[in-house]
Amino acid sequence: MAIQQGVFVADLLLGKKRETDIHTAIPSAIFTISEIAGLGCQEHQLLSEHRSYKVGKYPFIHTWRGFTKGINQGFVKVLFGEDDELIGLWMAGQDVSEYIGPLHSIFRKRITLKDLEDSLVVHPSLWESVWETARNLEERGGEQDETAPYTML
Repeated sequence: MAIQQGVFVADLLLGKKRETDIHTAIPSAIFTISEIAGLGCQEHQLLSEHRSYKVGKYPFIHTWRGFTKGINQGFVKVLFGEDDELIGLWMAGQDVSEYIGPLHSIFRKRITLKDLEDSLVVHPSLWESVWETARNLEERGGEQDETAPYTML
């Protein structure tokens, strides 16, 4: 597995550079409206390194919880490496900063696309968007179809 290099902000500010692999990546959040939160690799990094990856996206509005809460924007983006290992998870939307911290524990377990697809989720919940992303990627053999209609279970 390729190692993704990262830098801790405090070390950078002090003029030091401390590197880490993607599985010790620190969850981060930007408290804007809408919020942005995530951990691990980002697509622009993978593209610049010419790394193969799979990406899946799912909007919160297409979950029953998003629908019932009136959430009309926001999405989840999940990135998987060549070996189907989770290498990045990013979200944009209302209160997404609340979710990213606990996801670090899951991320560190080096779970795969199949692990995520096989996980149990509470229905209705916004977490279903992560599960749906994995399920849709698995059903399509790793290809995300942005033109396909979303269906709520």
